[in-house]
Amino acid sequence: MEKVYEITRYQIRLAISKLKTEELRYSYAANPLHVEQSKKEEKSITIVKQVPVPYPVEIVKKVPYAVKIPIERPVPVSVNKPYPIEVIKEVPYPIKVKVPQPLPVEKHIPVPIKVFVNKPYPVHVDKPYPVFIEKKIPLPVEKKIHYAVKVPVERPVPVHIPVVKTIPYAVEKKVPIEIKVPFERPVPVFVTKPFPVPIEKKVPYPVTKIVPYPIKIPVKVPSPYTIVKYVPVKSDKHHL
Repeated sequence: MEKVYEITRYQIRLAISKLKTEELRYSYAANPLHVEQSKKEEKSITIVKQVPVPYPVEIVKKVPYAVKIPIERPVPVSVNKPYPIEVIKEVPYPIKVKVPQPLPVEKHIPVPIKVFVNKPYPVHVDKPYPVFIEKKIPLPVEKKIHYAVKVPVERPVPVHIPVVKTIPYAVEKKVPIEIKVPFERPVPVFVTKPFPVPIEKKVPYPVTKIVPYPIKIPVKVPSPYTIVKYVPVKSDKHHL
């Protein structure tokens, strides 16, 4: 696994500054004064960064050709109409069906008949011995019905329930203690006579406004020239 290092902008700037300082050192190496100044100006910064190994890298593998994905499409199936349906109606009580049974008839055979009987015999069995148990796992089976099935739905039925409504009425409760009821008493106020009464005037009403400067009224002066006024005439015919 290859190591991948991340370099920040700050590290790039530090590398460029180091290169510049080395160039200056080689250029001023002949002059001893510049060497002392360059030694003083040199600054070294060490950065330690721990990179985990192996470094996690996400690799996306591109395929240069089209990949076909299988899609299950519905297949038309011919269904005869009307479609036969088996309806099983369950009854909540047991039903006894009388089945006619034949009568037993004994027939005597004068010849002896040998009847084969399984006799047990000993068999060596290792203990403990392995026992294979077959565990049945139920699998869901989807059965498609190609017709509309009506599902019975219990709908609420309105039922009238008589409700007795109690009507509250006023009941007088006598209090044996005297209760003082506060009331507003008139206070005498001195009013000057006659006193001003505001009167609202209905609008519109004549208002005189005095203007302190003279007003020029425009007067029509007859012109000495005749003015001809052309009036456009509307016609249904179009000009060719």
